[in-house]
Amino acid sequence: MGCKRSEVQILSPRPVVPEGDKPFGDFFIAMMPDEGSTAPSTNRSAAVSFAAGVLTLVAICIAVIPFPFTGYVCFPAAAVLGAVAIVGGLISLHQIRSSGEKGSRLAVAGLGLGGGALLAALCIVVLALTLWSRLPAALHLLEQ
Repeated sequence: MGCKRSEVQILSPRPVVPEGDKPFGDFFIAMMPDEGSTAPSTNRSAAVSFAAGVLTLVAICIAVIPFPFTGYVCFPAAAVLGAVAIVGGLISLHQIRSSGEKGSRLAVAGLGLGGGALLAALCIVVLALTLWSRLPAALHLLEQ
């Protein structure tokens, strides 16, 4: 009757599993941290930078859809989110270097996505303004 394991085994962070009850071997037990060891956590600024970079890319993609007024909302949103991704990526890279946290790949990805999408938004806005100034002449040619 009762439990076969002692209280010490139940409260220990690494479970003691009988040899026959290991369907996956020692894989899951090896993945558990040892007592007293602390794994470095992922930098939150890097995660925010990456999320802002992905949202910037989504805003750019939505802005070029030919629905009314999507450009008026999505291009400014892409500019703000791109700036957040770039600033957050730079801050997180500095924090990661000084603290030893994980997340440098997220920070670099956020920088790349935010910077690339911000550059694309600027190019699209400049192209639209250039074509907008030539629109009356093009309409005049179509009327003739």
